[in-house]
This record gives sequence, C-alpha cells and structure tokens, in this order.
Amino acid sequence: MSVPLQLDEATVDLLRDASAFESGKFSASREYTAVEFVAYGQKGIVWLVEDRYKNRYAAKFTPIEDLDGREIEHEFKIRQGLPVPLFTQCVDVEAWTHRSGRQFTVIVEEWVDGAVTLHEFLQTQTEHITTRTILEFVEQMARALDALDAKDLAHDDLHANNILIRPAHRGEASYSDNEVRQQAVIVDTGSMKPTASTVKPWDDLHHLAHHIALMHNAVHARRNLTLADRRFLREVRQLLQFLTEDDASRSLRGTAIADRFRDAYTRAQYGGDTSSSPMTNPFEYISAEQIGSDDLLLRLFAHASWVEKVTSKDPLLLTGPRGCGKSMVMRWLSLRAHAARRDEPVPMQQLNVAGVYVSCTSDFQNRFAEFRTEAQVTEHRAEILHYFNLIHARELLATLLALSKRNDSVSVFGLGENQARAIAELLHQYLPQNANVIFGGDPLRSAFDTVEAAIFASQLRLHDGTKPSEPVTGLSFLGDITSQIAGLLPFFKKHPIAFLLDDFSTHRLSEEVQRCLLPIVWERRSSHLFKVSSEKYGSVEDYQGGELTVDLARERIEIDCGTEFLGANDQRNLKFAEDLLINRLSAAGWKGTPDELIGRSSTLGAIAEQLSQKGSSASSAYHGMETIASLCSGDISTLLLVYRSILANRNEESRNRVSPSEQSRAIQDVSRRLLRVVTHHRPLGKEMHFHATAFGTFVSQMLAEATNREAGVDVPVQIPRIEVDDEGSVSALLTPAQIRFTRELLRRAVFIELDVGRSRHERLTTLRWHFRRIYLPAFRAGLGKNDAVKTDPAGFGSFLSDPKLFLDDYRARRTKTTAPPHLELWSPGEEA
Repeated sequence: MSVPLQLDEATVDLLRDASAFESGKFSASREYTAVEFVAYGQKGIVWLVEDRYKNRYAAKFTPIEDLDGREIEHEFKIRQGLPVPLFTQCVDVEAWTHRSGRQFTVIVEEWVDGAVTLHEFLQTQTEHITTRTILEFVEQMARALDALDAKDLAHDDLHANNILIRPAHRGEASYSDNEVRQQAVIVDTGSMKPTASTVKPWDDLHHLAHHIALMHNAVHARRNLTLADRRFLREVRQLLQFLTEDDASRSLRGTAIADRFRDAYTRAQYGGDTSSSPMTNPFEYISAEQIGSDDLLLRLFAHASWVEKVTSKDPLLLTGPRGCGKSMVMRWLSLRAHAARRDEPVPMQQLNVAGVYVSCTSDFQNRFAEFRTEAQVTEHRAEILHYFNLIHARELLATLLALSKRNDSVSVFGLGENQARAIAELLHQYLPQNANVIFGGDPLRSAFDTVEAAIFASQLRLHDGTKPSEPVTGLSFLGDITSQIAGLLPFFKKHPIAFLLDDFSTHRLSEEVQRCLLPIVWERRSSHLFKVSSEKYGSVEDYQGGELTVDLARERIEIDCGTEFLGANDQRNLKFAEDLLINRLSAAGWKGTPDELIGRSSTLGAIAEQLSQKGSSASSAYHGMETIASLCSGDISTLLLVYRSILANRNEESRNRVSPSEQSRAIQDVSRRLLRVVTHHRPLGKEMHFHATAFGTFVSQMLAEATNREAGVDVPVQIPRIEVDDEGSVSALLTPAQIRFTRELLRRAVFIELDVGRSRHERLTTLRWHFRRIYLPAFRAGLGKNDAVKTDPAGFGSFLSDPKLFLDDYRARRTKTTAPPHLELWSPGEEA
C-alpha cells in the first residue's frame, strides 16, 4: 500500500513565488498568468491565476507521484457533473514540469471570490451564527453529500479548510434580494475517490457532524436563547448521534439529513414537542431511538415471535443485528411507559417483570467516553460505579412516580403515601439531601431531586477528576434498595424489578468500562435482575475480578433476534410483518390495509422458479406480504425501509394496490442501497462488501445452474447458507485476523449466525451462517433455502480468505462444469 503524500518544505519553496513560472506564466490546455500564492496543504500548492481574458481561477499543483499510477485526468473526470455552486467547476488539467525537472499535475478550477474558509467563518462569525445558520448550512451540505452519494463518491477530506463560505450570487437558489445569504462551496477534491476506497477514520459524515457541533456550541454559549432555539439545539444533539452512527445502514445520509434537521427546526419554531408530535407518515421513525413518545412507541409495537422469551423472569442478553428491534422491545417492557397511560390497565400478564428502562446512548456514552484503558477505569472506578447506580436509581424513582399518579396506584401496586415516604427515606439514607427550600410536597419527587443533584455532582467529578466529599454508592447499592422496596411493595416480589439496559455495546461503552460494571449488571439478586441489549459480540464476558455471582453460561438467557426470526415459521413472521405495517398505517391515520395496498405473494418456490429461467426478468418477482416478510433476517428496520419505498407514492387516502412490478423495483432498490452501505462500515467495510457480493453472486448463479430433486421434481437450488462441520474446531484453525473478520461479518449482519446444528457426522456440531436476506434481491436470487454450502473448518478459512475462489470451486464441483456461464449482477440499464 502506498504511503500518502506529504509536501516537504523544499517542494513548497519551488512554487512559493512567481519566479517559479517562466515569465510568470504556465500552460495547461491554455496559458495562465500566476497572480498570487494562496496556500499549501498536505498534498498541493494553490495559486490564484488568470487567463488571457482576466478570468480568475485557482490552480492547484500536486507532485506527479501522488497520482500513484492513476491517469492525469483522474480527479478532473471523477468530479465532472458535481453541482455548482456546491462544488467548484474544474476547467483544465495538465502535467507541468518545473525548470528543476520536478513534475506536477496542475488542476485549474473556478476561483471563489469573497470567500473565507469554514474554519475562519467559525472563528470570526461566532456572534452571528444562529439556529437558522445551522439549518441552512446543513441543507446545503446535505445536497452536496447526496450528489456525491449518487456518483458513489466520497470527498474524503471534508475538514473546515476545504469548505468555503461566500455571499450567495444572484441566480443561485440561496440568493435573496432582501438579505445577504451565504453559500457553502466545497473545494480541494484531490482526495475524492469511490466510497469503497476510503480508509480514513473520519468519513464525510463525521466531518459534517463536527462542523455542526461547532455551530451548535457557538449558539449554545449565548445567554439570549429563545425557547425555540433551545428546542432545536436539543434535537440537533440527538441528530448528531445518527450522523456519527457507526452502523452505516442506520446513519442519516443524503437528503434525509436535511429532512430531519428541517423537521426539527419546524417543531422547535412552532411548538411541536418531539415527545408528543403525531406521525404524519407511517415510516418517519425507522429507529426506536427516534421515537420520543412512549405512547406512540406502544402503539407502533408489533409482537415478534421471540418477545415472550424476553419477558421471562431471567437475566437476559438480547443481541442481534442493528435495527432488529432490540430498543423497541426494551422500551415496550418499560413499566413507566405503560403506567403513563393512566386510563388503561398495565398489562402485567404480558410484561411479567417491572421494567425500568435505561439507555446507554443517552445516559452513559458521553459520560464514560474518555475512560478506555484499564488504568483510566481503575482510577475512576468508584465514581463510574456510583454514576451508574444513580442513573438506575433515578429511572426507578421516575417509574414509581408514574405509578403514584395512577388511580390504581394503591389497589394494584400497593404504592400509597406511607410507602412513598418510606422509599424516599430509604434513598436519603444513601444520598445527602440538598439544602433547597421546600414546602412539603411529594416525597418521591423529593427523592428524585436528591438523586438528580447527586448525578450532577458525580458528572462534575467525572469531568475534573476530583474526589467526593461524601461516601459514594457501591456494588451492592441497587440490590440493597430493590430488596427494601420489594419489602415495602409486595407487587415487586411477584413482578421483580428488571433494569432494561439498552445498547450495552462496546461502541457505546469501552470494554474496560463494561468490565467495571459487570458485577452490578449480572449480580444475582431475588429483588431485581438485568435485561441487557447489545449488538452481536458487543458486550464483554471475560470479567475475572471474582465479584460476579452469576454463571453467565448457565443462568443468563441469551437471545439473538436474527437467529430467532430465521428460526420462526413463515406464518409467525408474516403475522409480525403485517402487524408492523398495520400499526404504522393506523398511527399515521392511513385508511388502506396491507392486503389492499400490497396484497399476497407467490410461494418462495414459485419465485425461485421464475428467477431461474434463462432470460427471465425480475421485474415482478418480488411482491406481496409473504415475500416482504421473507426479506427480514431479524432486521426490522429493513421491513420499514421496504414498506416506505413501496408506498412512496401512496397517501392516507390510498386503497389501490401497488403493482407487482412497482413493488419488485422498490424491493430491489432497497436491496442494492443496503448492499452498497456495507462499504461504509468501519472497520473492514470494503472486505465485507466483497464477501457479500461474492456470496450473493454465487447464490444467484446456483439458482440458474443447479437443481435439486424434491418429490420427484427438479427444483432450482436456493443456497443462502454456509454450514461448517466440527464447529468446535473453527476458532482453533482460524487466524486472529480471520476471527476478527468473522465477528465483523456477524456484528454487521452480513451473515446471521444460527443456532449450532447437528453435523452429518456423529458427535459433531455444525456452525451455520445464513446470508442476510435483504441482499438477495440485489442479485435476483431466490428468498428460500433448500441447500447449503457444506464445508469443513479448513474450507471455511479458505472462504474467509478468498470467497470468490472458494465459491467458484464449490459451484464448479456442484454443477459439474468447469466454465459456467457468467451471470451479470445488474440488468442492462440498471445501476448498481
């Protein structure tokens, strides 16, 4: 791999003044006069130049070796068609030789008059940046990133000096006769490349999020903020999490960025509250984190086939692909959410446990972000445990407060004034009361305020490293208070308190912080338990401190949502897919039903038969509710994306069915988009995309070339699964790099790991991976399964090292051909 170019002083000195050019001029396709040295960066040197007509341009000189084998016109070509004024227009490119013999590539592009860099703008215009500034900057940058996405490009160097801010010109969309408006212009495209080729830790979205955060901070620092300003800034902080989401399939991209910021601005200006705003579109909240209203979440909730397992009175680790509904289930289990519906009974026969919801994303990620090493965590261990305890105590009190407001608080929950006072006194034994002046009031509210004050004090100590002046809570705190609360309220003996710790994953909390917290999370207590959600392989399990009193392998249930969904029968998955759509349509006030709008499907076998025919088209293969349900591998957000795409041209009055061909196009479009997103994942996105493409192509080719005999009839082979005999030997034979790669493939749900199966050979178990179903339509492959790639651990290692070679060899042996016909991934005229 080549080392990135870094300009040295000697190279810069060659071009620092006009004497570098013969008679102050140089030629590309036409002659230019050097006017002024502007700047230099890591790779290039920029001059202000003029042509013979006094038109001004920026000329960037880059050492020729930076081409690294690419043609001179590379940058010129890939940036063609990018929209002006969001990008500068490139007018010329040529090789140029300095009199010293040093060769450069020179790219000539339009000069941006009256501009400052975004860095300078943020330094000098702080007092003039408003919430409207943020919105309009985001709108322009979202259009620019959408234009790059459309060409599958990344700028790959979108720092604040590569964005210029200038007054808008007449004729531009941002121009106004009544006020001076600004226009953002992206420059220096020397690092621009296909998205799959990016390797830097910060992608374009991370840079954009950083710029927005700086604007947010500039506005937030002012004292004269309106209520609307504060509302908008609060939503901006939430939206920044989606911009920097490490799962590219869940992050905001392109025009969706502007849409979300625009909606937030409108709500802030006109009094819309995110916790109560009604749905205007059935698919506006793809992720549970976006749903502010508990009541709306309960109305949208659809019971997956595995929900009953989650409601047991056992400690639980809930894993699965991102977007599989883990957060939705955890929030549905929240007793507080149900208690807020005061006119409805709390459905304890469904919930079983008294759930107390806690989000690692909102409550812990930012507070614990700086603690990553063992030494850092050891130094702050007591404060980390204390803060963790306090957040859970606060949410438990918030739940009790919600119960106390209900008419059945005493008759059902046993929570009266005496119990509330006793609980408050219990908390005050552990935490110092504040010195605020109060006049009686709700004892639970008093306890809540005490915990809030303790949280604030703990936050300050975590930030500045000071030691507490009062004793802090320890490992037994939650167990002690829940035991006493259960003694006061027998309801909690029948329905034990379950702390619902959502997204306890290493991308939220470091491994060392997790190890610090494990003795609390998995402590065995009769009065409470933890139900934890995490991405696949996202939680550590190697705590060695000796304080853990539960055998994780024996006493904790683990549920993988993807595995459960693939293991459920078709009818249960179909019912879930229908309920999901019905609830969404109802919440948004749509009149149509799934049967009216989408209809039924052919069987999976019939779809495979249609797709396997030589010269056949997939123009109407993928349609109907059964087909849509079969696209899901536990990734519920995928179903919502498919529904949104299919019903894009329908509205609340629509009852007419979307045609099979329209449905099929929409499904294939979603499939391709999600497949492309794999390249954006960090780390190993390009490698995972290569494996996904190799396996998807293989599945499609096998469908066209091979058959199985079933009930006396030849049927097309549907082979979306790989099975490895002797599962126990796999880890021993794989290299550390291969093991890391397998974890990423499963963590990002390129493949879904099924429960270990029984091998064809006696006394051996089988590792089973199923290709993520939503990717199959991108390859015009069937959605069913009647065969599997069967191999041994050594073969599995070969698959990980070179999937195309391994799968081509397997296909050749399986179909008994040495030169199978090539099957194009895309139909003529289709884009990848």
